[in-house]
Amino acid sequence: MPFADEVMFGVGPPGGQVTCGEMAVRWYPLHNLLCPRLEVFDDGWRVLSTVGDVLERMGRVSASRNNAIAPTAFCALLEAGGFVDRTPVQQRQWTLDDGSRERNGTARPER
Repeated sequence: MPFADEVMFGVGPPGGQVTCGEMAVRWYPLHNLLCPRLEVFDDGWRVLSTVGDVLERMGRVSASRNNAIAPTAFCALLEAGGFVDRTPVQQRQWTLDDGSRERNGTARPER
């Protein structure tokens, strides 16, 4: 079953070029609701054991058959726990006459 959204997170040295292990929360459509599921490959199990505070916060999230945490709220949960958002930012190639440049001539980023 394909997932509808995904948040990857992990632990690694500053700079974000590599991780010591990573995991994902993926949202799957179930019963007319996008439901999150934690997925961890075996090389991330050791890291999973070090993020107990995240698991504890996840356990306090109100969830029911009709309610599930959204990806943006999960990202906020991670950031509150000290995780750094390393989402790649892509620069769109703008034309000069489309009004999409800032006054200083720089292009606006898009996520």
